[in-house]
Amino acid sequence: MASKRGKSDGPPDEAPAETASQRVDKWLVFARIVKTRSIAQDLVETKKVRLNREKIDNPARNIRRGDVLTITYSSRVHVLKVLGFAERRGSPAEAQILYEDLGEPKPEAAGSPDVSEEAATAPEADIAPMIEPAGRERRDPVQRDKDRRAARRERARR
Repeated sequence: MASKRGKSDGPPDEAPAETASQRVDKWLVFARIVKTRSIAQDLVETKKVRLNREKIDNPARNIRRGDVLTITYSSRVHVLKVLGFAERRGSPAEAQILYEDLGEPKPEAAGSPDVSEEAATAPEADIAPMIEPAGRERRDPVQRDKDRRAARRERARR
């Protein structure tokens, strides 16, 4: 028998029926793409989410398995294929089951050398120029302030 809220009074050990679709804003939170539902709604409303190449602006839009979401968020473009749905925001391991990241390159077959393996075997002399920071070196802020004060005093004497 159903209660007024629409929940069944069946045994508590029954699993909920598998959903065929879910709101895009809820899915973004449950898949841990964004932290809060309000951020997810803002992303959709500002047209930073595409559903199967089509820009959407309605956070209540339903998505189904197999749909491809393209999300522009945190200075990156995420291309995700929806593999499943969740009832709540779970652990990161549970969230990764919900989607496949199509933007990441697939690992190549064993036997072909990987670029990272080649870099790991390279001599340190070849790696050193890549490690050095770009631009000028940072100075100690205390020494920088002392130098500025000294320069100011020198200008005041003239």
